[in-house]
Amino acid sequence: METAKRTLEEAIDPVVEEHTTGTAEVLETFTLTLNRKDRKDGMSKHTVVAGSRVIEGTATAHSLARVLRDGETVHEGRIISLRHFKQEVRSMKKGSECGMILHDYSGVSKGDRIVFFERVSRKPSLYEGEEDFKPT
Repeated sequence: METAKRTLEEAIDPVVEEHTTGTAEVLETFTLTLNRKDRKDGMSKHTVVAGSRVIEGTATAHSLARVLRDGETVHEGRIISLRHFKQEVRSMKKGSECGMILHDYSGVSKGDRIVFFERVSRKPSLYEGEEDFKPT
């Protein structure tokens, strides 16, 4: 019985869940002109920095981010640089101001919301959702 259960659970595709880790509001944008040696992967010659304040949770470098404008998603990608003044940081907590650069995106503007999230993959249980099933 246990081997049959284990075999069936292995056949079920993993479930990918999104967990929001924080939100920031863009207060101002700045355009940097970078030399080739100063650019990271995903940065252009004229890179836009989103000067932001973390309003909820934590902003983390290299995390996934979604840019929202008027409640609509305008971009989804990765944070490639997170700085506090001129220092590269790993994370910023609620109430902190920081500058961030999004991978291959320069359309961020004042008033946008940036939502930080992570995608977690997990194997569902064979009995998950069983409470929704009611035989007639």
